[in-house]
Amino acid sequence: MENENLQSGQPDVNQLQAQCDSLRQNLVNVLVLVVVLSCTFNTYLWRRVRDTHRDALAVESQVAPAVAEFQQVSGPRIRDFISRLGEYARTHPDFAPILTRHGVTLPGNPPAPTGAPGAPVPAPAPPKK
Repeated sequence: MENENLQSGQPDVNQLQAQCDSLRQNLVNVLVLVVVLSCTFNTYLWRRVRDTHRDALAVESQVAPAVAEFQQVSGPRIRDFISRLGEYARTHPDFAPILTRHGVTLPGNPPAPTGAPGAPVPAPAPPKK
């Protein structure tokens, strides 16, 4: 019987079992390797997050005085300057397009249309139903 299997080119059951065991062992080895690499990569990412968090805390402590100064001193001065620009633009209409061009919107005033001077303003679109 054994000679018939060998002559017909079919491997015997023992060879198939050995190949299956070898394949199973290779799969287990690959899975272990994937787990080890995954743990290594996660450890690397965790350390990067930790270091970045430490750096952010250090920068935050350095920036906090500048932010406080801006909120207490520079911010109110900038708002005051913009309101004075608005007052000037109200008394001098030729100055309003300059403010619009630079993206300065005045409190209480809607932004001016961005068309050619003297061009008609298009009517608003009807609401959709």
